[in-house]
Amino acid sequence: MIEGILFFLIILIGGVIQSSTGFGFAIFAMSLLPIIMPFKTAVIAVLCASIVMMVSIVIKLRKSINYKLMLWPVISAMFGRWIGITILTTADEKILFKMLAVILIAFAAYFTAFSERTTISPGRKNGMIAGTISGVLGGLANVGGPPLVAYFYSVCDDKEEYMASIQATFLISGLSSFAMNAAYGNITFEVLKLSLIGSVAILIGSYIGLNIFKLINQIVLRRLINSFMVIMGVIMLIKY
Repeated sequence: MIEGILFFLIILIGGVIQSSTGFGFAIFAMSLLPIIMPFKTAVIAVLCASIVMMVSIVIKLRKSINYKLMLWPVISAMFGRWIGITILTTADEKILFKMLAVILIAFAAYFTAFSERTTISPGRKNGMIAGTISGVLGGLANVGGPPLVAYFYSVCDDKEEYMASIQATFLISGLSSFAMNAAYGNITFEVLKLSLIGSVAILIGSYIGLNIFKLINQIVLRRLINSFMVIMGVIMLIKY
């Protein structure tokens, strides 16, 4: 019961973060969930919940999607997901914890030091680089958001186009990830039960987040997320 309540709250808060900033759900959830459940279970449960959230956001913002900008990130992300899921299925769980901790700290350092000063031009090369890195990290631990955030934040004309395009990209790559995990036998009855709870929580969270999307101070929230990533990354390195 306690695990279920904690899971619900973590997913709900992550949904608010994702739908108000464009990313952060999986980073937040994967910082905490592996502490209360097996790593691989957390990865699949977060994936299923995120798909529900992204469907909801994409439907609401569908008119702002830039399909041309999505093409190369989507294609390369699906390839990257296959690599990440293969690692997830075969690697030792303690190694996965260490990898996730390092990834969290590295992403926090990047967004703190360079995200506001980095300019990326649209095109096949940059789109494929961002998509591939995102796919590998997404398949491995559902934390593929930052590479695509860096790309879409630079190439989109306004924040509605940014939010709609990045969520649509996450949705397509997430669905491919779900299919690959099913093929590997990673979708269990326990995961599906957690996913039902997570679906309710994330719909509530995404509704709240979308309502504050135009009002929230993006800079302050991202600084808080960055600080949280560093703290959790250090804790995971020490504990595991």
